[in-house]
Amino acid sequence: MADAAGAPILEVDGLVVRYGSYTAVDGLSLSVGRGEIFGLLGPNGAGKTSTLSAIEGLLNPAAGAVKVVGHVATSEPLAVRALIGVQLQASSFQAELTLTEILRLYSGLYGLTLSTNELSQRLRRAGLADEAGKRYKQTSRRCSCSTSRPPGWIPRPDASCGRRSSGREARAARSC
Repeated sequence: MADAAGAPILEVDGLVVRYGSYTAVDGLSLSVGRGEIFGLLGPNGAGKTSTLSAIEGLLNPAAGAVKVVGHVATSEPLAVRALIGVQLQASSFQAELTLTEILRLYSGLYGLTLSTNELSQRLRRAGLADEAGKRYKQTSRRCSCSTSRPPGWIPRPDASCGRRSSGREARAARSC
């Protein structure tokens, strides 16, 4: 499926990721259209995380190209990160950070600077305004699940990359 202009939303062409002499990804090519859902399946060491890191612009591949909505991940990593949402496999927030601080941190990763009013609005939209000043370690289970998906608090991403290692975790995330 392609977007309105006919171009894929994600294009990976001949992706090669190496760590020293070890090749983690060897010539991967794929294309994903707007609204499509795709997954990377494989055992530990198959290159799933390396592939997502290249898509997210977090590492430069040894060869190949990655484009997200026409932006080249290696030369435009901030533009790419502003367009995609990344859901962590497990939240690893510092226990002492408040939800407002976590939102400010994630916004910065997307190249956004949000005012105090904008931060409050996003927390209110996420149903978390009552817990905004709480330290992460003091938040409710519902809040902890919501904060594992902060891209939903930021402008809607064009593409989303999730990291879940089991179906059980995916079902748990949907119940949050």
